[in-house]
Amino acid sequence: MKNITVMYGPQEATYDFPDQFNVGQVIRDPRVKATLGYGDNITVLEDGASMPLESFAEDGTTLTVETAANRKAQLLAA
Repeated sequence: MKNITVMYGPQEATYDFPDQFNVGQVIRDPRVKATLGYGDNITVLEDGASMPLESFAEDGTTLTVETAANRKAQLLAA
């Protein structure tokens, strides 16, 4: 098992996930989505870098979920 924290805005949720869960499975987990309230049009970041949904997060990782539109606006402003 690995312990992963997911942040969305000012909220965060921490859960244990099986080792074989990838980032996409973590953020689509019904417990996480219900707690944080984000939709399907999202981007996942770790330490500010975009993460492919097929990648695997290590134990103790914090993933940040942003709506995809917000990420695009940040890139255009830079």
